Amino acid sequence: MSGNLAVDTTTLVVDATNNRVGIANASPAVALDVTGAASVSGNLTVDTTTLVVDATNNRVGIANAAPAVALDVTGAA
Repeated sequence: MSGNLAVDTTTLVVDATNNRVGIANASPAVALDVTGAASVSGNLTVDTTTLVVDATNNRVGIANAAPAVALDVTGAA
């Protein structure tokens, strides 16, 4: 398949021209544009160390890729 794709108008939109995907969004403005609530099962990493959720150990790191305690913040809050 090539070109754009739309499922139920806004349920899932692939903008092949700009390499963007919209979920519940007909005009995605960034690579993955989600409108509404999202759920992630498993670990989550945002920008390597900006935010890390270690689902295995129930820990969250802010500016820390390997949180050692429940909430592990590196730097000033």
